[in-house]
Amino acid sequence: MVHFIVFVGLQAIFWVYGTDSLDEMLVYVTDLSWIEAGTAAESPYANETIYGISMVWGIVFIVDFIRNRRENSLFKRAKGIAQWKGGDESPSDEGWLLPSKLSEKHIEQTF
Repeated sequence: MVHFIVFVGLQAIFWVYGTDSLDEMLVYVTDLSWIEAGTAAESPYANETIYGISMVWGIVFIVDFIRNRRENSLFKRAKGIAQWKGGDESPSDEGWLLPSKLSEKHIEQTF
């Protein structure tokens, strides 16, 4: 969440520095074709340096966002429910504590 706030805040500062008005910013927000153009001249950024930093940071932000969502997702929590309850035996369908075999109370305690 902190990365999101910092990212959006600094992008807003970059855009204010590179655009003349709020109306111009709204055009860039509603028409993202400037991303495909790949040049600072057609973007809301003031120069090539800020444009390059913003593009790289945008990619890092997206990867970080996806990684964090995956780690905190329901799938990860559900994976934790299916725990091996056997000892040193090899896993079989009988040895796993599967969600279908859990009580509602246990599921609520897990989440």
